[in-house]
Amino acid sequence: ANRVDGVEDLAYDWISKNLYWTDPRYRSISVMKVADKTRRAIIRNLNNPRSIVIHPVAG
Repeated sequence: ANRVDGVEDLAYDWISKNLYWTDPRYRSISVMKVADKTRRAIIRNLNNPRSIVIHPVAG
């Protein structure tokens, strides 16, 4: 995920310090490590992703 465009929702995992977001335009869910700002799409080709919830303990 080189571009971030049209973020619909954000979730922060305070244990692993990762930021997750949904992007309906690119049909993906992505993650960014806050410490070094590396990011990548973890799920692609979704049909209209809108919301995301993270459970830090369950992973």
